[in-house]
Amino acid sequence: MPKSKVPNKTFLWENLTIGCTICNQNKTNYYNPNLPLLNPYADKPEEKLLFAGPLAVAVVGSQSASITIKQIELNRPSLFERRTELLNKIEPLIRQYELTNDDALRQLLLDDLIAWTKPEHEYSLMFKQFLEQLAITA
Repeated sequence: MPKSKVPNKTFLWENLTIGCTICNQNKTNYYNPNLPLLNPYADKPEEKLLFAGPLAVAVVGSQSASITIKQIELNRPSLFERRTELLNKIEPLIRQYELTNDDALRQLLLDDLIAWTKPEHEYSLMFKQFLEQLAITA
């Protein structure tokens, strides 16, 4: 919640999060208690956002995801291009995983792919959903 609208929450941990400068600037002082932006720590974004490749879309009926995508411009060209670049980077791993018959190599490739889905990795939700769509799971 923006400190300009809810000053008593300025220094509360549950109101602080890390975001890129552009997302934070795009958020500006948006505040609507009836239609809040997604809180990545409380709202389970994996239940509200879907990735169609590099494109972020809201799950049907998730107004908070829709407003978040629009307000902070989650599909702005720079983010879309970065997500595309990263998906292209793992494509050779996916192809090799699909084509290999060696169980040990296949497990190593799977481990590498799964590493991209860890929460500390950039765009981990996109990677998780991408691998699920390809039926590549641990």
